Amino acid sequence: MDKDHFAVELAEVVDESADALFDAIPNVPDELSEAYELLHPDSTLSVHEHFQDMVERGDSSVTGVVSNLKGKIAEIKAEDLLEDRFSGSDFSLAESLNQPGWDLRGIDSDGSEILVQVKMGDANYAYDVMESMRDDPDTLFAVSQEIYQKVSESSPELSAQLIHLGESNLQFTEEVESGLEILASRGGFDVPDAIGEMLPHVGEIILGIRLVMDIVSTERDFKDVQLQDRSRVHGLKALVLMSKFGVTTVLTTAGGAGGTAAGTALFPGIGSAAGGIVGSLAGAGAAAFLNRRLQPRMMQVGMALARVDEDDMFYFRNKRVIDGIGESLAATKAA
Repeated sequence: MDKDHFAVELAEVVDESADALFDAIPNVPDELSEAYELLHPDSTLSVHEHFQDMVERGDSSVTGVVSNLKGKIAEIKAEDLLEDRFSGSDFSLAESLNQPGWDLRGIDSDGSEILVQVKMGDANYAYDVMESMRDDPDTLFAVSQEIYQKVSESSPELSAQLIHLGESNLQFTEEVESGLEILASRGGFDVPDAIGEMLPHVGEIILGIRLVMDIVSTERDFKDVQLQDRSRVHGLKALVLMSKFGVTTVLTTAGGAGGTAAGTALFPGIGSAAGGIVGSLAGAGAAAFLNRRLQPRMMQVGMALARVDEDDMFYFRNKRVIDGIGESLAATKAA
């Protein structure tokens, strides 16, 4: 059990260290690469390579790249926003880059069609948007903050067709420019957002896997034992594992937080990540020491709660051999 549970302690150290490092390094939203692939499905270049080519061609080319990416990212974000707003609906992006009249098509819970155009731009672009809205009164328009505000003030009768994307054109532009610059500085390397979202749960995932593996192991090693007794063994192993996990989680989290604070104070920037990693390792070392000290107590409490003792465990582990001896003695006595 002690050897098997080391995986959980190691996972907690990796969890806290990687989380600190991920937070300290600027990340590029996955929508940037997704938008580029939708705009250039047949391109052999990555998004940062394409951006570098545009930089060499001049500022107007860079502006065009940023504008195109910004518009497509707005469509990607609008898809989730629309499905949240229209409960039970399903939206999808137009397959054609030149789809006339709409950028997203949705089907609501009643089977009705919902067409949406996405318009990203500053307040000056609002007049073109208002003209399009009057030409397509049955189409909704998902727009930037600047356009939303201008249309609402100038033509309030069109407000029913408006959907606020939740960000300004300036924010979208800065996010795209920043993402492209970060990718260029790293040679195109970036950590997917999904990994960052998963990091806080690594320890719990490993714990769950470990519990399942313990159950499988117990079922295999104690297959000759009655189900009720196997359940008691399951309970014992789970209680001890959870106890060790709790101690490790508390100490690595506290160590990581303390190390991050100290690193930030001493070395602003990357110091927070380095401090978090060092603090997590120190916390893990303290947890390993404390777990070794507490192990006998954990076993005692676990055995009491699971209603097993060392004799039970010895018998369960060797049931077939012990029963064989008993049957042999009984046969000898009977003879």
